[in-house]
Amino acid sequence: MPFEFEDIVSRAHFTSDSLAYLFPQNLSPFWYARWSKQGIAIFQPVKGPKAEVTFDFFVPRTDTLDVKLFLTYGAQFGTYSYSLDGKLYGVFEGYKKFDPSRDPEPSDTLHLGTIFFEKDTHKISFACLGRDTAASEYRLGADLLLLTPAASDANNAVSTYGNSTFPNIILFPNPLSKGELIAGCAMNSGTPYSSLEIIILDMNGKKVASKTNIPFLSNTAQTRFDVHTFSSGNYVAEFIIHSGLVTQQISRLVQIRE
Repeated sequence: MPFEFEDIVSRAHFTSDSLAYLFPQNLSPFWYARWSKQGIAIFQPVKGPKAEVTFDFFVPRTDTLDVKLFLTYGAQFGTYSYSLDGKLYGVFEGYKKFDPSRDPEPSDTLHLGTIFFEKDTHKISFACLGRDTAASEYRLGADLLLLTPAASDANNAVSTYGNSTFPNIILFPNPLSKGELIAGCAMNSGTPYSSLEIIILDMNGKKVASKTNIPFLSNTAQTRFDVHTFSSGNYVAEFIIHSGLVTQQISRLVQIRE
């Protein structure tokens, strides 16, 4: 689950006593380096120390996830602590000695570890601690928060209940440029499955589409979703597989592009 900070600026807020600016910035002109989607969110406090910005993000399934954070170095960038749901995980020094022709630069991977998340809205916060004496401003450049299931088969299940036999998930095309999405799953032969339910959620956890009672024919159940009206971005498709008293729930990321 990639959370691009420039895409969730609208879900961010900063401390009420902080005079600050928060805006997305396109980094396409900086061809010498690669950021995720070549964009970041810039937090620019006027007073600096004690200013804090918090981004809300929704985790659609209760699970244990590997957490990685990507930020930005630059001559205008300050020093920030970063916290997840109120717990401090580290400090990032945004200024470092580097080639001025490569300003700004993406940070190395900041690994927060393997963390258990409830299905809910969570918060990642950045608090300004100051800046290097050579830095010109107190900026923060937030690039990407990346959550990856810690399960051994991360491409399959975010969480399951009952029988742990994983199906082959059908999502085609994915990514897609709006249009029609084919979704379903193919199960192993020999096990009777009754029906499939598919729910599509946006990254705020809001249900945007769903289909129920999709029948299994020859161990395969699939349907089609018209996503012409969906906004571009990331969505989560939840597959709920019913088989007698056993239910499996599996989530996959769906990407819709312009």
